[in-house]
Amino acid sequence: MTPSPDASRLVVRALALHALAPEAREALEALHVILGPSRPAYLVGGALRDLLGGEPTADIDVAVPSGALAAARTLADRLDGAFLVLDDGRGAARLVPAAGRRWRGPQVDVVDFRASDLEGDLRGRDFTVNALAVSLHDLVASGEGAVQDPLGGLDDLRTRTVRLCSPASLDDDPVRALRAAQLGVRPGWRVAAPVGVAAARAAGALDRVSAERIRDGL
Repeated sequence: MTPSPDASRLVVRALALHALAPEAREALEALHVILGPSRPAYLVGGALRDLLGGEPTADIDVAVPSGALAAARTLADRLDGAFLVLDDGRGAARLVPAAGRRWRGPQVDVVDFRASDLEGDLRGRDFTVNALAVSLHDLVASGEGAVQDPLGGLDDLRTRTVRLCSPASLDDDPVRALRAAQLGVRPGWRVAAPVGVAAARAAGALDRVSAERIRDGL
């Protein structure tokens, strides 16, 4: 889907549950039940960016303070999908469709916070347009969730600008340089100058990154 010339019309400050495909709603509703209302969980990342920007998304990303592997495994069991561990040490797992399984919806990544709280997790991400969050429980319980945006990502989404969350964003993970390129070539998007400089610096480390890590990081 190509953004309209007035891209600002496509950006909203709250996400409605009905904006998601039925299979995505099913997955989020199941995860809401698995976690219970007392355990925080947030829709985050590129999937949320695309939903807020009016673009299609093929996956769902959910961040939790802890317990991501157990939550994702239970989700896979409940929806009859395949369970994959992406990073045991960092707490990241994925629900995916698989032959012989019922689940035919989107892949769902469940990951532990990368910091002690949500804001720290968002500030540690790659680009401001990916540093957005919506409470899973608000979304499911009330049908709508307000967007948490500590770094001005909604404004950058409006102008389709790829901007770093911090000067060290790409140093932390060189695969992020490839993500910058992926976003930058989308129609109507542009990469802020500091991102290009940081990407050139980070690109030198890509030859030390495994093909599997690059695949899972894109």
